[in-house]
Amino acid sequence: MKKFLALAAICCVAFVNSVSAEDLTKFYSTERVRGYKSGEFMILAEDDVNFRSKPALSNNIISCLPRHSLLRITDDGQPWAEAVWNGQKGYIATEYLTPAEAEPLLNDEDINFGEWKLDDVFTPENAKLGKLLKEGKEHGDYVYEYKDVKISVKRGKHTITAMEAKTPVFATMRGVSTGDEAARVIGQYGMPNRVVYFTPDKDDESLKQTMMLGYDFEGKYDDGGLDFYIDANDVVTKIVLRKDD
Repeated sequence: MKKFLALAAICCVAFVNSVSAEDLTKFYSTERVRGYKSGEFMILAEDDVNFRSKPALSNNIISCLPRHSLLRITDDGQPWAEAVWNGQKGYIATEYLTPAEAEPLLNDEDINFGEWKLDDVFTPENAKLGKLLKEGKEHGDYVYEYKDVKISVKRGKHTITAMEAKTPVFATMRGVSTGDEAARVIGQYGMPNRVVYFTPDKDDESLKQTMMLGYDFEGKYDDGGLDFYIDANDVVTKIVLRKDD
């Protein structure tokens, strides 16, 4: 428990933007990480640790990594671990690594986002979300955009299929909101089911995220999940609660 609290202390959501997940694939700098094994991921517990091309102090530095960086360990040797970070293979000193806990399954409470939840029938006139800024269609769904949140609903049934938090006003059921550190996400939700890295695009606001941590539902919502988009400063910029059809 003490270990988990320590991890939660170093670690701390928003709906898909106008660019679909399919459209974003061309900006991935690595493939999605799936099927990880227990202990395969580690978190960097110190600041400014060099990620090197070979297991020696005299070798080239690929990058200087900040605390809370997530690395996939491919060989847990001592004193150097072989690892993958941001799609690059290299070595990291094991003394600076701490284990990432296995993720808890998303539960029925996690389908809530503020007062709204997935599958609720959404009526804009009764939303109590402030002024409706934009209304339209995206990927077959109706979309209603407000100052703090964006709601997507299924045509016909008008039930909520996704919600995107745009400000810290909306938080997840476990208290994570935009503006929190990526490490808090891991502290509250454990290891993600999916890790996706993006190549940032300085000319496109929607592509400034550098990483997405994805958590999947099981059971009734096994086609959906909760996705946290992280920027280059290790800050949550967007949270997406979704149910895919």
